[in-house]
Amino acid sequence: MKITVVSAADSNYFHLLQGLVLSLKDFASSRELPITVLDVGLTAEQRAWLVTKGATPRPAALEPLPPRSDGRPVLSVAQRLRPHIPALVPGYDLYLWMDADLWVQQEGIVPLYLKGGATGLIAITPEVHVSYPSLYGPKQLQGLFKIYERLFDRRTAELLAPNPTINSGCFALKADAPHWRLWDETLTAILAKDSFYYAEQVALNYVLYGRGAEARSLFLPAMANWICHQSLPVVDAKTGRLCEPVPPFLPLGIVHLTVGAKEGEKELKVTDGRRLKRSLKYKSGAY
Repeated sequence: MKITVVSAADSNYFHLLQGLVLSLKDFASSRELPITVLDVGLTAEQRAWLVTKGATPRPAALEPLPPRSDGRPVLSVAQRLRPHIPALVPGYDLYLWMDADLWVQQEGIVPLYLKGGATGLIAITPEVHVSYPSLYGPKQLQGLFKIYERLFDRRTAELLAPNPTINSGCFALKADAPHWRLWDETLTAILAKDSFYYAEQVALNYVLYGRGAEARSLFLPAMANWICHQSLPVVDAKTGRLCEPVPPFLPLGIVHLTVGAKEGEKELKVTDGRRLKRSLKYKSGAY
């Protein structure tokens, strides 16, 4: 089975993409995997760096969506490309999509995705963990309900809103799976109504929850795509690895630098009771 990792970045996200590429090279199970980077605004120097690391940049241009009247962020080019990965990167049987702002921390996590995706299901991680505040209280449910009702209808909102968000930042899926077509159709319909930043993820959630008989899923545990803005990880006092913030402090497989986790230092707890300040980016935790 021919497999490739696919990501996308522009020049502003390149420093994060570097962490992803280098982290994949750290482990035997992912070191030799082809890496394809959809180029949505990289510089010539950045493309050259990717080639030196064995990654293949591939042009992928789309016209940016017009600004919203309310000034809120619109769906990016990289997000709009995701349902079209088999067409943009032809010749592979299985694709592992990885956002540029995540990195791999431990061996075995990439095979977990690939094994699941090879079955014809989409191997993907919902935002579900005891430390994620979005799972508690009515605020998240009410917000999701309003989004689904606006984009679809009230009945769809009642069916889908109680489900936790499935994060589209990392997933494995076969080239011939029906998910791609359903995702594209749903996203196209949504964009006719609204171009908001998370439209692509909402479209995939609709497909996986609402069309599950056609587009089946294999849900992986939170450590397979840790959402840092949901809950900051803790630092293992002996190894320096980032871990889940509750006992037994299991090490994270993939660290996803969502929202405000991309830049700067964070104050993190250490498993021995201390606190330290450090970045969450790849290789920032020499400890």
